[in-house]
Amino acid sequence: MNKIPYHHLKTNRASVAILVMMCIVILSRCESPQDAGDVPHTYIGESADIALSQRACGSCHQYVGPEMLDRVSWPRVLSVMRDKMGKVGMTLTTEEWARLRNFYTQNAEPVFYSVPAQSIPPIQCLFEREMVTHVEVSLACTMIEYVSSIDRIIVGTSAGRLYELGSAALIEICDIQNIPIDIDTISGDSLYLLTMGSLRPSNAPTGQLLRWSYDDCDASVIVDSLIRPIHFSVTDMDQVLISSFGSTVDTVATGGLLSIDMLASDESVIDELPGAMQTEPIEIAVGEQGVIGLFSQGNEMLKLYTWDDENIVQSRVLLSFSPVYGTNSFDLADVNGDGHLDILVTHGDNDDYSKIYKPYHGIRIYQNDGQFNFTEVHHTRINGASKVKAADFDLDGDMDFICLAMYPDLFNRAWESLLYFENLGDANFRMSRMTEEPQANWILMEVADIDSDGDMDIVTAANPNIGSAKPATLQQKWSESPVSLGVFTNTTLH
Repeated sequence: MNKIPYHHLKTNRASVAILVMMCIVILSRCESPQDAGDVPHTYIGESADIALSQRACGSCHQYVGPEMLDRVSWPRVLSVMRDKMGKVGMTLTTEEWARLRNFYTQNAEPVFYSVPAQSIPPIQCLFEREMVTHVEVSLACTMIEYVSSIDRIIVGTSAGRLYELGSAALIEICDIQNIPIDIDTISGDSLYLLTMGSLRPSNAPTGQLLRWSYDDCDASVIVDSLIRPIHFSVTDMDQVLISSFGSTVDTVATGGLLSIDMLASDESVIDELPGAMQTEPIEIAVGEQGVIGLFSQGNEMLKLYTWDDENIVQSRVLLSFSPVYGTNSFDLADVNGDGHLDILVTHGDNDDYSKIYKPYHGIRIYQNDGQFNFTEVHHTRINGASKVKAADFDLDGDMDFICLAMYPDLFNRAWESLLYFENLGDANFRMSRMTEEPQANWILMEVADIDSDGDMDIVTAANPNIGSAKPATLQQKWSESPVSLGVFTNTTLH
């Protein structure tokens, strides 16, 4: 197969967003302002100030009211927002900025706090845990995936190295000279590896999709010049869908959802929205496939993509969220057992200009009515939630789930870094902690039957360079006993 050059994805809206999902994201020239909707709160101030806030912070994404951040955060966010808007010609007068700042700080909560510490019971008898170290340091993991075709857990690091999980040990495979971010099998036994290029915000087209050999580590470039891709999936139509997160460091945002036809060696752009994060192929009806995609970068949403008889893509928004939610992952599962796939989604990206505990962070479940209309039926607050995986862990016939938090409250609620939710029916769940405190700075998670005994296990991966503020005592523990992976072996069938 010939190499497919991939040109920069660029939107026709000049974005001014920062990397994370905040109010200052996607403050840009829009073709037409999005409907900000009714202001949901009663605010102190003149009606003209409310209108000004809607115009400045609601023209291109959902309106973000003062109640969404605290008084500590708003001045910093507004200051950055002013700078970003100026770069693309969206300016307010000095008097308007003073009114805007006064409106937001006057109506915001004084301070956002984490929820009070509470006693969460430990998981009982379902998992045995084992920590995996590597030499004398904790690896800066960027990828952990179970690859079924080779029956291996493959781990990637920011240094460009690949490892596999052996018997309670990490075994180095090779150095691929780029940052591995995703791996999967395409067309039988062919392994494909996605590399990110840059962890930091950048428009450098240094990401690649590689055909990779596990046996001899040989790699060949299939798609070149990607801008910070972070995920890919494979459909039944011989398509590879690449989620390019892109960047907003320049006045024009990059990123989007790219389709590669592996048979025709052809490429097309499905969606030019920046901040593409994840796609999951689904069956819409018998013989009809679609894809659900997640986007962030200000316009946080889940979209459904389908293809008509002439292979023309159609899309519609399933769910949209406030740009301060920090939406960062989702999973599909029939949670209530009605035969329809529901959506589990995490909100918790918190590496931005408002590193505060947010009451809307956590895990939400949206129930499918069978026509892909979704209604929220569950929310549990979890500080900095970042990954959710559903499975019938206890083998009782319904779907449970595990939630990892990349930005937990490690001072008061360290146990919330990894939580297990047992399905009790009717959108009720019993929450249990996997550990009292994390043994490492968990940022990644995989769920698979790694010991081939018929039940689903959990593997977590650490990266010491990302995550929440940490108590000195916990940081010292991690430094003295560096851990790279946590293996939680399911004992249901032992």
